[in-house]
Amino acid sequence: MISKRPLRIILTGFSGSGKTEVARLVAERLAEAMLEKFGGDHIDETKRSYQGYLNTIGPRGKE
Repeated sequence: MISKRPLRIILTGFSGSGKTEVARLVAERLAEAMLEKFGGDHIDETKRSYQGYLNTIGPRGKE
């Protein structure tokens, strides 16, 4: 599981709906980057590519 702490640090300087907007923008950019790296013509292809990447990097980042 990936820690949510870095996102909390980013959001510290914002209040109210500003946090929601920043969180939405960060999530949108992360989704775009993942689709660029792992994307395919179908969600199953994207999942397969992502799983292959996780298998390649091994246990790094897992707690």
